[in-house]
Amino acid sequence: MLRNATTRTVAVINSLLRAGPAGVGVRELAGQLLLSRSATHRVLATLADLGAARSLDGGRYEATATIRAWGTFMATRHPVLVGGREVMNALAEATGENIHMLLATPDPAIGVFVATAPGPNPIQHSVTLGAPSPTTEGAAGKALLASMPGDAVSQVLQALAGRDPQRAARLEKELPEIRRAGYATSRHELLADIAGVAAPFSRNGEPYGALTVSMPEYRRTASTDERHIALVRPAAARLSELLDERSGAGLQEK
Repeated sequence: MLRNATTRTVAVINSLLRAGPAGVGVRELAGQLLLSRSATHRVLATLADLGAARSLDGGRYEATATIRAWGTFMATRHPVLVGGREVMNALAEATGENIHMLLATPDPAIGVFVATAPGPNPIQHSVTLGAPSPTTEGAAGKALLASMPGDAVSQVLQALAGRDPQRAARLEKELPEIRRAGYATSRHELLADIAGVAAPFSRNGEPYGALTVSMPEYRRTASTDERHIALVRPAAARLSELLDERSGAGLQEK
């Protein structure tokens, strides 16, 4: 669950921006984001007061021009998306598969998918941009979690142990190896019949997100895993380099 108010607000904004012409209802949005209806309504009401959302008939909401302008700014000017676009497109072309970018949130147990680069192969796996995704499941989530400081990892594992002790024990053993190897793999974790290979990237030396090569399980083989690992790790390293403002060579926010 999105426990941080900032994380909840960002997730709601992302969902508003991707809603259809009819907008989105409180019940529907709460289900998508795993929030209570009261918490979802509070965020929507606050955004409406700020002019970032508009209330529609039937208790539904839509994004206003103001918030859509924010989205345009983020997509065209934010260094993570600017730098990531070229890296992700090249990775999608090289692998033939869809590439997804997961970003860290203030809650170490939750990441948010913010961008996708489509690959040319038929039958691809898509993600819901803006929706929360656990860092305890899936290649991208595990790669991101393994890159985090030890206290954050312990916090996530402790919470997971309260719900699923066996899964927490397996993940506790898996994370050090992921950290050493610099990549994570997954099969049938977030979704059945989906496989992935992911590597984390940083910004100014701090864990920031992960890039994942996602594909249908039927197309996965040991050789595709090996090839994708060899491609995603340098791609994530390149993105980290682009985002490193300390070197003076990285992309800057304008």
